[in-house]
This record gives sequence, C-alpha cells and structure tokens, in this order.
Amino acid sequence: MKSVFKEYSLAVAGFKFSELNILSAGSHTCDPDYRYGPAVRSHYLIHYVLKGSGVLHFDGKDYPVCAGQAFLIEPCYITCYEADSKEPWEYVWIGFDGDYAKSLLETAGISQFNPVFPKEFNCKLNNIFLNLRDLIRENSLDEMYILGSLTQIFSCLIDFSSHILRMYPKRTIYVNRAIDYINNNFHLPISVEELAKLLRIDRKYFCAIFKGETGISPIQYILSLKVSKASQLLIDTSFSIGEIARSVGYDDLFTFSRMFHQQTGVSPSQFRRTADSSIGVLKL
Repeated sequence: MKSVFKEYSLAVAGFKFSELNILSAGSHTCDPDYRYGPAVRSHYLIHYVLKGSGVLHFDGKDYPVCAGQAFLIEPCYITCYEADSKEPWEYVWIGFDGDYAKSLLETAGISQFNPVFPKEFNCKLNNIFLNLRDLIRENSLDEMYILGSLTQIFSCLIDFSSHILRMYPKRTIYVNRAIDYINNNFHLPISVEELAKLLRIDRKYFCAIFKGETGISPIQYILSLKVSKASQLLIDTSFSIGEIARSVGYDDLFTFSRMFHQQTGVSPSQFRRTADSSIGVLKL
C-alpha cells in the first residue's frame, strides 16, 4: 500500500472563533508500522479510521482502533499511535481548540483517559469523514465547511451518549462518570460541588446516588483514593512529604498531613517509617 499524506493548511486570513476554532484537517493512508510520537500536541485532534487498524498508546495503556472508530488526542498529554503491520490504517483528522471544546467532549463522555469512540455510531459519522477525505484530496475545503463538519461530529457523539443514558439507569451513568473523573484527576483539588456541576445535577442528589451505588460518600471516595495514592508514593519513592502532598492535590502540607492522619491514624512521616521498617524486616 502506498502512503498518501494530505493536510489542509489554513489561509493567512483564516477565521477564528473563540468557542470552537478549526486549526487543521488532513488524511493519511499509512505504511505498515507507521508511527507518530511519542509527542505532545498543543490542541485537540480527532482521528477517524476509514480502513485498516492501529494502536493508540497513552499512559502505559494500549488502545486498539479499527475501521469505523475514532480516537481523541488532548493537548498537553504525551501520546503515540502506530499503524498495524498487516492492515495499516487510513484515517482523517481534524485539529481544533476553543472555549467549548472541553465541555463538548465531556458531554459526549470522551477524554484522553477514555479516548476511543465506540464503533456503534451510525453511518452518518462515517459519511462526514469520507466527504472530508475526498475534499481534502481535491483541495476543495474551506474552514467553514470543516467547522460545520466538526459540529456534526459532536452532534453524533452527544446523540450517542444520550442513547447510552437511555439504555442504562442515569444514576449509574452519573456515578461511573464521577468515578472516572476522580480516578483520572486525583492529583487535583476535587470538590463534590465541582463533580455535581460537571454532571449537571443537584449536589444533594449526586451525593445520594453516589452513596447508593458505592456505599460511601463522594468525599470519602476522593479522600480514600488520595490516601491510597499518597501511601504508595511514600512507600515507593523518596519524594518529600510536600512533593507527595502536591502530587495528590494539596498545596498546603499541614492540610494534607491532617487529612492523612484522620484517614489512617498516623502521620505521613510515621507511615513512611513504619513502611520502611517492614520492608527492612522482609529484606532480612
């Protein structure tokens, strides 16, 4: 298979919208084992696979992607992707940014930690990307057309997300999304208010359904995860207590130490000394 690469470049006087802004579009028929990265991008990218298959590598995980699926790359994350050695992929991509980009992706349930779009989309999405590929190759694109295509893509994603919500109890979907967010952002200072706002539901209702599904409150889940991650860092690394505190979302060392003591009954320093002693005994 002959490699074919085509990228649409913006005109000097191109349009720019703060809400959703098109930066690039292109198509690539890849050679076997073609690889891009590891690299960090400065904007969002959606790749849609028209033919063949490949793998997206991110955060130590491999995400197989085949024809009919798409994958997301978010800015500021190190990612890598490569074509299959026997059936290398052909894909079309759109690069974009804007104030609404993150919230649209969150509404669709897609993020860098859940980067592969389900294959169950209708043929509308496939047709959108096929048209884009053909127009890119013919140099017949303009920015407004690409922007219109991107809004149609988001319409498909959000419509599919709504379909999933109709198939499963909403409370389960809400709780699963909250848990995914907490697991992927434990290094940030997460609040219950923030989670409820992210899910667009009432705070009291969110707390009630979370406890009903998990048996514990959202704040207890957050604290337990932060303590678990901090404990592992105390055992496995030589990071200072302050560095570990910041790694799990606490800029204030005293607040972190107090939280850790409340959850474990010992201070971070005592925990580390006990862990070191236990390891020393095991080594003997």
